[in-house]
Amino acid sequence: MRKALLNRFEILSQRDGKGVLFENSVYGFLLTRYENDQIYFWRTADGNKMDFVIKENDIKGYAIEVKWNEQQYRPSKYNKFVTNYPELPLKICMF
Repeated sequence: MRKALLNRFEILSQRDGKGVLFENSVYGFLLTRYENDQIYFWRTADGNKMDFVIKENDIKGYAIEVKWNEQQYRPSKYNKFVTNYPELPLKICMF
C-alpha cells in the first residue's frame, strides 16, 4: 500500500524500507496467533532492542528478532536481553 501511494514499484532488492515492511508483516502474522496485549517491544535507554516479546502466560513466552538478511544478524547485540531474560528463548526470523 505504501509503495502504491508513493508510486514507487522498484524490484524488491532495490527497495528502501524492506526490513521495516518485513517486520510489519511478521507483526501481522503474530496478531493472527496472539492477542495484541501479548505482543511487546523491548528497548533500553542505551539502544538495545528486541522486535517482539511474546508472553503466552506468566511463565512462558519467547522473543523474536526480525532481520531482512543474514548479514544484519549479530548475536552479540542480544546479550543484554538474553542475560536479563534467560527464561525467554530468542528466535531469529530472517527472510
